[in-house]
Amino acid sequence: MKTVTRFFKRYNLIIIVILIVVQGYYYNLDELLFIRPQSLHIMRQTDCLSMTQNYYEKNISLWEPEIQNHFLDDGLSGKSAAEFPLIYYLVGQLWKIFGKSEGLFRIINLSILVLGLLTLFEVTKKYTGNVFLAGFLSLLLFTSPMLVFYSMNFMPNGPAFGLVLLAWYFIFRYSKSDSLYILWIATILFSLAILIKIAAAISFIALAGWLFYENIFIKKENRRISLKMVYIIQIAIVVISSFAWYIYVDHYNEIYGGSFSYHGIWPVWEMDRALFEKVIDHVKVIFFKDYFLNIIQYITVVMWIILLFSFKKMNSFQRFFLIILPVGMAMYLALWFQVLEAHDYYLINMLIVLVYVWVMFFYHFKDKKVMAHPVLYLILVGLLIYSSQHCKTQLDERHRGWMNDWYMTKLEALTELEPIFIQHGIKKEDKVISIPDGSVCATLYYMERNGYTDFASDFSKDEIFRKRINQGAKYLIINDPEILNREVLQPYIKDEMVVYKNVHIYDLRNIDLK
Repeated sequence: MKTVTRFFKRYNLIIIVILIVVQGYYYNLDELLFIRPQSLHIMRQTDCLSMTQNYYEKNISLWEPEIQNHFLDDGLSGKSAAEFPLIYYLVGQLWKIFGKSEGLFRIINLSILVLGLLTLFEVTKKYTGNVFLAGFLSLLLFTSPMLVFYSMNFMPNGPAFGLVLLAWYFIFRYSKSDSLYILWIATILFSLAILIKIAAAISFIALAGWLFYENIFIKKENRRISLKMVYIIQIAIVVISSFAWYIYVDHYNEIYGGSFSYHGIWPVWEMDRALFEKVIDHVKVIFFKDYFLNIIQYITVVMWIILLFSFKKMNSFQRFFLIILPVGMAMYLALWFQVLEAHDYYLINMLIVLVYVWVMFFYHFKDKKVMAHPVLYLILVGLLIYSSQHCKTQLDERHRGWMNDWYMTKLEALTELEPIFIQHGIKKEDKVISIPDGSVCATLYYMERNGYTDFASDFSKDEIFRKRINQGAKYLIINDPEILNREVLQPYIKDEMVVYKNVHIYDLRNIDLK
């Protein structure tokens, strides 16, 4: 038994890595990592991929993000910025070296998250002194269907969360070593996390708030840490870098005449009753079970309440975070409540609240005999297995159920058109009109073509067809034959080039625009 214990203590990090890999294999990630982008939020996935595609194909700098929908710059380009595009830029450069691979993109995103989970394991292990509980928490996070799905699907929310966990690892190391270079690493990681997804700022804001709170309202002799000038500089760097980027975004988008992404708020107080009830219904029926296994969410609330009853036994840092993080999450939900009707990924970075509650619970009760009891360990293993099974079920539903209908029935054929394009002389640089497509550039990305979709182009109007043709559109590609009887389409579907599955391609080069 002692030999086994020594083995686990020596190789625990490797064991956690293996267990995460096993979880991934159970979820069929070995297959899902290499399929085309699909399922929920194809629009947002392909926004990210479209920028990456442009970094790959064009010799443009990090500061010149571009999408494939050319509704900007008077219909001549897709130059538009949103979140800091560092990951898209880096993946684009890697594609130039190794060739285009969506799987590589997914692996990079997922690797950032996994690194965060491993550092969470290290922090929890050292903070609680319990390897099992530390491993359980990291593995439990990897059972959130929302976190797993979006982390492997090109969007920045999962990597941002992983970077936050990495930042907290270095904050923890700094608290033990007082080495400034470690704190600078945390500063850089926080900056990057917030730049690529602003919601990742919640725990950083809490940390900065605690530093100022303690040095303003707590007597000097009772302070846990003094506010040094270097801390103020580092906080300023994180804040200024984020503000500077979004000032640049506004400037860049103003130059080219618009944006594909909204950077404001969607607050609850601007909703009518019908919309509010619709959001609640969607969360209850569809998304609540995708955030996490229901019982995990309920247990987390119970843990938080129990910790509130132990409030006086905590130090100032622990008390502050126990209140501020949930309050920050509540404020975030109030400011962006409207998007929860369909955008579950907005809550990924709120998982830091769950992390803190579980870590604090394990820490606060670490000396209780029950926390090392084999029966508790068996219960937690069972809960982990149950939650992993739930995650797999939800991932399967997202890829094989109704959530993937659009891709399976309309979009998949678009991914197979390149040989047909070559056969009919449709070049990479030829612009196309691709409808119906209410997304920014999903169909354009699948076809690897620039052009126009229904987003920012009202193709129910004849003048918009004429405008886009004047701006360079040479072909009309329709992915849903049911719209072919629309009156507005009749002048533009006379010269049919080819029909492939559900896709009809028409030549627009001979259209008389007089």
